[in-house]
Amino acid sequence: MKLSWPSSGGKKQAASSGAAAPASAPGRTTASGRTIDTMLMATDLSPRSANALARAMERAAARQARLTVLHVLDEDLPATARERVADAAREEIGDHIARIGRPDGLDVSIEVVPGKDYQDILRVAEAKGADLIVTGVHRTETGLRAVSGSTMERVIRKGAWPVLVVADEVRGAYGKIVVAVDFSVYSRFAIRNAVALAPEAEFYFVHAFIVPFAGFQTSREIRQEVREGREEALAAVIREEMDALIASTLGAPESPQEPKGGAPRPLEERCRCIVRHGDVNTVLMEEIESLSPDLLVLGTHGRVGIAHAVLGSVAERFINHPPCDVMAVKAW
Repeated sequence: MKLSWPSSGGKKQAASSGAAAPASAPGRTTASGRTIDTMLMATDLSPRSANALARAMERAAARQARLTVLHVLDEDLPATARERVADAAREEIGDHIARIGRPDGLDVSIEVVPGKDYQDILRVAEAKGADLIVTGVHRTETGLRAVSGSTMERVIRKGAWPVLVVADEVRGAYGKIVVAVDFSVYSRFAIRNAVALAPEAEFYFVHAFIVPFAGFQTSREIRQEVREGREEALAAVIREEMDALIASTLGAPESPQEPKGGAPRPLEERCRCIVRHGDVNTVLMEEIESLSPDLLVLGTHGRVGIAHAVLGSVAERFINHPPCDVMAVKAW
């Protein structure tokens, strides 16, 4: 069933008018068919993990999901000291949960395991049947974020799980989410996971494109005229394809009934397609500055071989310097 998704596009039309953040609606099912029932939050007990734990608790409670808070203990510690350090870590995590304020009904457990690196996080994620891994931002010793070679980067690159990198303080549910869309299978998975994580939010699906062959014209005036004409025509076609992609990815609304009370508006009324000419990094950054979203969702590479060795330049840039929380989603 083709949904009539509201669209915007052209130069910089981030259709945000009249759209207030909808009320939260807890539940396990979403229009995408994707659910998040089990979450794993990895903490190194540093201050940068505080926001990640708070967000993991907030989303787990909202999605009625089970939450495991994991700390990987240095396995090189002497056996006589390991248990004492593990007990101290469990106590610290428990105290932190209490300080944040455990929501009623939240199913949360604490696990401290000996290990070395990202492999232990992935091992526990698999054992728990996790649908999502949550982590804080990574910082080097100099205080600058650096993805390459970090535990966080390896969890994203080597694992098969969506990874939510929490950069911001939690001030409530996710109200506004930007999803980068490029018509690949990665984008479909990104859309589905974004809706699964926060089905009550507003979604802005952003696509950047370049007009082909415009640079072959000899005259500057002709190049400008050709570019503008082709840009308008191509944007119109892309908007139609965006509507079809999102509608086919999410399917029909779960219920044709009008929402009541504090329930969110139907999903199709909370989606906007933004199609703009330009470099994807520039377009995304400008839309993020304009919209001030709570979360950016990106599809990332999931193939084997050389492609498996990198996240993709767009994902790496925004995870390395997150303007807000970022979720990296792999297709497989």
